[in-house]
Amino acid sequence: MDTSTGADEADEQRERADLRQRRLAKAASLAAEQSSVISRPQLLALGVTRGQIRANIAARRWQKVRSRVIAVHTGELTTLGLHWAAVLEAGPQAGLDGASSLIASGLRGFDEESLRISVPRNARRRRGKGLNIHQTRRFRAEDQMKSGVPRTAPHVAAVHGALWAKSEKQAVLILTMPVQQGLTTADRSGRGCVARAPRQAKVAHPRDDPGSARGGAVRQ
Repeated sequence: MDTSTGADEADEQRERADLRQRRLAKAASLAAEQSSVISRPQLLALGVTRGQIRANIAARRWQKVRSRVIAVHTGELTTLGLHWAAVLEAGPQAGLDGASSLIASGLRGFDEESLRISVPRNARRRRGKGLNIHQTRRFRAEDQMKSGVPRTAPHVAAVHGALWAKSEKQAVLILTMPVQQGLTTADRSGRGCVARAPRQAKVAHPRDDPGSARGGAVRQ
């Protein structure tokens, strides 16, 4: 065997291995920004092959957490990781919305059975366990938070949550609790409410104490 040919092949193998490691390092860096999860389309865009994805899962370095989402570890996901996984599963234009967005922004004392996610009207609507994904004409890029898990800004999320509430009492809770907890102001939510949800605006200041309202998923 020609020694020069063998050396060239060895160099090519090292270069391929280095390239593979650089791509995996980029994937790990992106996942770190997303609470240790990354979507399959993101991995493919970084040059990580389907075979490499399968190999890392088989070796139990990574784990599949949703049909389109991979965690780059094998432990339990944090709440933030679950939020990121949900949004990545729903697609590149998706964002938490309504009460789910408020909870991701720090709202305490309110639970939802499923995560509410909005996508633009022209986006593909996907399905996922525990996800309530809706196409909406109300989706606007300027209403989205600029950092953290993709989600609607609190003052807008409160209005959307009130629109989607199961009852007027629940709508009141979703409008008032973010203000009480300092996530937004009454003025910002009020202006958005008048513009987007005039019916909810009329009931945003009931005589009853919001804490006594029933019909929402309020934790005591």
